[in-house]
Amino acid sequence: MTTPTRSMFVTVLGWAFVGLGALGACAMALLSFTSTVTHRLAHAGTAPINQQMLHITQAMETLPPPWPWIYAHEAQWLLLGSAVALLHLACALGLLWRRRWARAGFIALLFVDMLLQLAMIPYALVVQPVLAKAVQADMPPQMPPAFASWFQHVLAFQQIEAMMRPVLLILLFAWIAWRLRSAAVRREFASDRAA
Repeated sequence: MTTPTRSMFVTVLGWAFVGLGALGACAMALLSFTSTVTHRLAHAGTAPINQQMLHITQAMETLPPPWPWIYAHEAQWLLLGSAVALLHLACALGLLWRRRWARAGFIALLFVDMLLQLAMIPYALVVQPVLAKAVQADMPPQMPPAFASWFQHVLAFQQIEAMMRPVLLILLFAWIAWRLRSAAVRREFASDRAA
């Protein structure tokens, strides 16, 4: 029995998510730590950005559920994201070794990613404008008009990008899942034997 040819698609996908998984896990763990420390310092009144953190917290508390609860548990959500990134890393290594469990696990994680990206659309519509207003409230009133205009353009671009990015990523993840379910790719994983 001949060993199925290893496609460039699976190899590139595996290596890409090895890098993304490792970087994502480290970045989100670091952000979780930073979020925890910053919130504690802000509540103690010793953080340099204490006033800005207070304004952001107050702005988030005006939002409907579940947004205030999500914001209050930001550090835990980031740790969960770090764990998901580690699962991506494990499945990506399995893809490189052409393990059947890795292909199934990776497809399942892609569906989780799509759901998370879907949740980012209401975040962009509901939360981001409120956070932008809270940040603007902390800006000095004597800002140069050119800077104020530039800042407004940046906020508008961020709003558009925050709505477009999840849609594009959902389409990309759906395409990757479809490719991983194709007959040609399934043949690569017909045996757990590493080549």
